[in-house]
Amino acid sequence: MTCNELIKDHMAEMAGKSVGNNNYGHSHNMALCQSVTTVPRTYFEKSKMEQAIVMMIRGCANYADAHFSLYEQPLGECAILGDYWLDMMKSIRRMLNGEIGRLYAGAVDTLLCDLAVNVGFTKEQFYG
Repeated sequence: MTCNELIKDHMAEMAGKSVGNNNYGHSHNMALCQSVTTVPRTYFEKSKMEQAIVMMIRGCANYADAHFSLYEQPLGECAILGDYWLDMMKSIRRMLNGEIGRLYAGAVDTLLCDLAVNVGFTKEQFYG
């Protein structure tokens, strides 16, 4: 499974998540797929931060998929670039402590770990 396929699966899983009237899964998915130009002006600054997180995640996913396509090797098995990629994923995880707009931090944390596992790292390496 590619990292981008994993993101699609994550979005499908989040689609029905809600607590009472709070459909946080829908808001989370909208944040993952919306452009910053399509949100209300009053939400624009938070949206730019939200989208920065999304673009970092998608950039890491695209890089991992491209690496596999080019070298037929999971990024986690690359002795040099793999560790740098994992460091980026861990850094994105730390950014969840700041403003993330409509993203659901727990779901993003899980997604980041799943992406790391998908490219050959262990949960212990991601959370360690």
